[in-house]
Amino acid sequence: MFDIPKKESLTIEFKSDRKCLSDSDIIDAVVGLANTEGGSLYLGIEDNGAVTGLHSNHNDTLKMSVMIANRTVPYISVRINIVEINKNQVMVFEVSKSRSIVATANGKVLKRKLKANGEPENIPMFPYEYNSRLADLGSLDFSRQALTEAAVDDFDDDEVKRLRKTIELRNGERNLLELDDTSLFKALAMITESNGKVVPTVTGLLLVGKEESIARHIPTAQGFSGFRRY
Repeated sequence: MFDIPKKESLTIEFKSDRKCLSDSDIIDAVVGLANTEGGSLYLGIEDNGAVTGLHSNHNDTLKMSVMIANRTVPYISVRINIVEINKNQVMVFEVSKSRSIVATANGKVLKRKLKANGEPENIPMFPYEYNSRLADLGSLDFSRQALTEAAVDDFDDDEVKRLRKTIELRNGERNLLELDDTSLFKALAMITESNGKVVPTVTGLLLVGKEESIARHIPTAQGFSGFRRY
């Protein structure tokens, strides 16, 4: 006999299928789980835990898997099984925690949270939360972030020369020394384009930035100028 959880949680979602739950509601539930801690969606169970079974339209796990893959960005691969509980069929979706931020095909980004009474709900994930989420996942490379208030003029010419000398002395990529400064900066991810303007990255400013520019644009980098002597 298949055991089901007693109640919903951050990683457990029950959905009634008595009226044939829409594809969009299923996608929303899957995306919410993927953007939080992963978990299981039980289709055919009421919010109170009562097992009422699947609608006759929902009896094909392969079709459901393809629908989810086609309507999530980047696509989510979900393990789906149909189990029998108290003579009723229930579709169980096993959703892994995504290593990136997942959206529905129509652009909704959702996550799960617990309400004050302990019940879970799906809520929007707003753009200002994306960096924090990616950082938690280890997917955000802070060093490549654009410093939009800085300019290439914040680079110190003497530090650029020092960088080139270091590459030469340490027998680094010799072809880098043949590049002009702009091409070198691009090759080392020291600059990037933001809103049509070329600006330093965190890496670029920390490597060759003027000390006053580092202090202004990356105030948390105290003492870095002594460290960056390559």
